[in-house]
Amino acid sequence: MSFTKYVKNNTASNVTYLGVTISAGSYYLIQAVEDAKFSSEPDLLTDIGNGDAVMAYDNTGSNDISDVNEAIDFLKNNISRVVIEDIETTLPVSNTYSSKARLELSKPNQTLPRLSQSPYTAFTYSGSGVLANFIMDFNSENVRIILEIDSEQIFDANIKDLKDIYDDVAVYNTWLVYDKKKKAVTFSPEFPIQYNNTVTIKARANSNNSGRKLERIMVDIVKET
Repeated sequence: MSFTKYVKNNTASNVTYLGVTISAGSYYLIQAVEDAKFSSEPDLLTDIGNGDAVMAYDNTGSNDISDVNEAIDFLKNNISRVVIEDIETTLPVSNTYSSKARLELSKPNQTLPRLSQSPYTAFTYSGSGVLANFIMDFNSENVRIILEIDSEQIFDANIKDLKDIYDDVAVYNTWLVYDKKKKAVTFSPEFPIQYNNTVTIKARANSNNSGRKLERIMVDIVKET
């Protein structure tokens, strides 16, 4: 397997690899037909090791590979190591919970504001950590739920529309689920969502009718700070 890969001449003089001359400080895009030969070119491997050559994902100067071992893996298409290390360094959360995981459960039995009014804040937390999931019980499907993380709206869902979608399809697999028998909404993303400042869950009626209530809410959250 080959990647789009560049070699940068990191010296003050021209260098030549396999008949290709690269001027000082310039990048060269390795062509697909050259990939196999470049991956085993001893002079290039030596220069990568001593810093005279740099592997890069592009020629912008912002995506050079500074780690020698990663650069050689990239050149040789050793993708298993490169991909696994990239995942390990970029995933924002671990795959296990810590002792800072909390279940927040309440039974507000709260009459919800109408659509023309400001939504009711069912849950809010300021700090940092990860949000795993939540479940909310209502007395009606005619409500809207708003999830905000770090002041960014993740969704504003009309539960009636959600219920209608589920009625129209035989099989579904989504993070946001409505149980029409129990009038319960569950948000359960594939991976916990990292937050750095705030998590806020709001609700209100989806019309200007009254009588819509939030009966219970449970939030599964990790509070790092």
